[in-house]
Amino acid sequence: MNLTELYFNLLEAWLIIANEEMLGERGYMSEGTRCLQYWSKMPAKGEKFQDYQIQQNLKYYPGFHNLALMKLFGLVEASYGKPETGKGWRVKSVKQTAWGKALLQTAFEGWTYPEMIWDDEQPVDIRFGKLQAILQPYFPQWQKVIELPQVELINGIYVFKVSWQQIWRRIAIASDMTLWDLSQLILQSVDFDCDHLDMFSYKNQLGRTVQIVHPYMDGSPSTDEMKIADLPLEVGSVMEYLFDFGDNWEFQLQLEEIKPDLHPGYGEIIASEGKAPEQYPDWEEY
Repeated sequence: MNLTELYFNLLEAWLIIANEEMLGERGYMSEGTRCLQYWSKMPAKGEKFQDYQIQQNLKYYPGFHNLALMKLFGLVEASYGKPETGKGWRVKSVKQTAWGKALLQTAFEGWTYPEMIWDDEQPVDIRFGKLQAILQPYFPQWQKVIELPQVELINGIYVFKVSWQQIWRRIAIASDMTLWDLSQLILQSVDFDCDHLDMFSYKNQLGRTVQIVHPYMDGSPSTDEMKIADLPLEVGSVMEYLFDFGDNWEFQLQLEEIKPDLHPGYGEIIASEGKAPEQYPDWEEY
């Protein structure tokens, strides 16, 4: 890649794709959202921080690491003071640069506070090149984008070990079946009525949580749309199945094997260990 391509691919990796969840935090917005919220509130003449107490707000918006990246990418100018012992980085002032104003106003023209999340932030379809169509007319050198590695989708019989506490079931299901079909097999394996909402979740290749929800819930894709073969899973990958948002039955699924057999419409409980729990128990017994 040339220098222009490196700059903009790294910019997207930070502003659009990066999320606190990748580092194990419980963040619900991208790093770009935090930066843009801070940017939208910054005075035109910049702002000064007289002491550590005043600069404390930078810890949250945009976050000290994001402020450092904003300076590294040339979006802001920042001056620093001598840090006091045990208090860390001392920021004295921050001001938008002309380059930062031009770039962010062009690239994120439709973004306005208090909008919290834009569609590109969702983990189901994250990819590089989101800003290329907007910025390439100004930077024709931007031709290449980073291609994220994709898990090979394999047709066959997927064998999952489904666990709840000390009990487990082994379920085999054809790749042309859906997560809705898998949910019915899970509930059947523990003698549960399927009279509540449910959801599957897994981590994608970037560490973001992807949720596939019951057809009656808002959200896409839903469990009756997502085929087993469409899941980016490899042998050893894990998923969580949450049933009944009141009682919160959390089942852990691990993909143990993918058999190359072709049996369309196949689904079966092939092994089990432990007595099924009561669906509506006295929870004090657990």
